[in-house]
Amino acid sequence: MKIRTVTSLREFDQLAAVWRDITDASGQRSPFMSHDWFASCWRTAGPHCRREVWIVEDAAGPLAIIPLLYSRRWYRRFPSRTLQLMHAPGTPTADLPVAREFDEVAVAFLDHLRSRRDWDLLVMPGLAAESSTWKAFESALTNRYSWRVANRIRLPYVQLSERDPSLRAMLDGLRGAVASSQSRGSVPVVVEEHRDLDVRGPLFDEIMGVLNARRHTIAGMPAPSGEEVRRFLRELTPRAASNSWLSLWVLRFGGLVVETEYQLVADGRVHALRRDADRTPPALRLGDVLTLSILEALVRRPTAHIY
Repeated sequence: MKIRTVTSLREFDQLAAVWRDITDASGQRSPFMSHDWFASCWRTAGPHCRREVWIVEDAAGPLAIIPLLYSRRWYRRFPSRTLQLMHAPGTPTADLPVAREFDEVAVAFLDHLRSRRDWDLLVMPGLAAESSTWKAFESALTNRYSWRVANRIRLPYVQLSERDPSLRAMLDGLRGAVASSQSRGSVPVVVEEHRDLDVRGPLFDEIMGVLNARRHTIAGMPAPSGEEVRRFLRELTPRAASNSWLSLWVLRFGGLVVETEYQLVADGRVHALRRDADRTPPALRLGDVLTLSILEALVRRPTAHIY
């Protein structure tokens, strides 16, 4: 196997067809492996990161793509030359497009990494423990480098079937909480779903105004600022809409957007990327109202299976 590197935006954009071939061959249509997802990451990574896309090839052609960011930064109070998987700010999920031969791809990547002398630290945030990519890297890392799992994030999910007892219990609990919540008087509460959105329009700005910066870190990397997240979502939203992935839920209280959930929907899976809320009184249980509305809508959709 050999690895070639792409470092310009023009070359990256030209990879779209090859990228699609690899994801199609892998049988995994996750938005988080798509060229559009990483195009959003590339374009919003900021001026202090060098973009590198490593293309792993064998005699039959490209079989894996590994998008990376190179930067000089402080890591756990030490200066570091850092390579990290290209990653969306504030999003705990990531994966790589690999068509086949996961173990060989991981070994080729690490061997190529060993040949470089311009890095101190490799960070791989967001890989799921059950993913073939992570399992291959975990095996290949043994006896090559000192490594550790920096942190683990649990992402709960529910089967979207009313025959599922956990979903029934969740719906019953939410209905009870909403029914017993503090009176909202005559203030109207409206829940909307948007599958397409003009990022230059006032609604997008209103939704982004609710977005909260989160201070938790992923794999020890600095938490992104609210502006970094907004920039990424502004780039991602039209791409997600054009792929029919986008589902953006909005709860209005008295006409104002006070709570939102940004989802990507593909292959029966509803991925909730972000949940943000304004500072409305908790006793109003507006978050429960939005969650209940989302779940009741999703259960009625035959194409949605996991949330």
